[in-house]
Amino acid sequence: MAHSKKRRHPLCSMRSAFLLTVMLFGLVDAVLAQKPTAEQIMTHVREQMMSLRDYTVEIQAVLDMPDIQIPPMDVKVYFKQPDKFHVESDGFSMLPRQGLFLNPNMWQDSLYFMVEQPEDTLGGKTVIPVELIPKSEESQVRKLTLWISPEHWTVEKVYTIAWDGRKATARFTNQLIDKKYWLPTYVRVVMPAIRFRGNSELMKVPGDDGTPNEEKPKEGTLVVEFKKYKINTGLKDDIFEQK
Repeated sequence: MAHSKKRRHPLCSMRSAFLLTVMLFGLVDAVLAQKPTAEQIMTHVREQMMSLRDYTVEIQAVLDMPDIQIPPMDVKVYFKQPDKFHVESDGFSMLPRQGLFLNPNMWQDSLYFMVEQPEDTLGGKTVIPVELIPKSEESQVRKLTLWISPEHWTVEKVYTIAWDGRKATARFTNQLIDKKYWLPTYVRVVMPAIRFRGNSELMKVPGDDGTPNEEKPKEGTLVVEFKKYKINTGLKDDIFEQK
């Protein structure tokens, strides 16, 4: 004798569909709840550096600019929380602090509008881009974007746009120092070329003096290696005083 299939009551099917919908919405809410906001991301970045009270590091920098020959630079950098920097060099040194010497204390939500972007990959690593737009027009930059690795909350890339339209990109390689602190050991910066007028005045990129110029601005590169970190040695404040 053939057995007839038992039909499900329509109410049962509707109930199953409803429960499935509720579960899916719950899953979506859970995923969204786990995604950090831009402010939370930057808080993580600052917290990663919080126990680092000061450091000293030796830097070797090579600047490659069109039409300029600049010898490699050996520089010693001192940092002390929250925002003190001092640079020592025996000779000529021209290292841009903006975007090169990272200090997460600069990136407070009281100073910037912050917007997180969709996850991306950078060098095979998952990163979260965060756009920072200064709230004050007195800021040196019009906008900057940070690519943050959520693995250790390190800055992997910085892209800046100045008010005059000049742009610079810095790529960072971070390593674990003293088994505790993730700090840069290598940086490569691509930025507008620098030229000189006379002996010391820096020339701007073509066309930025208001005169028409169709020439495409040239670019230069700065490669920096950070070596021999000394962390939390109790640096004195007088090191950072203007001399």
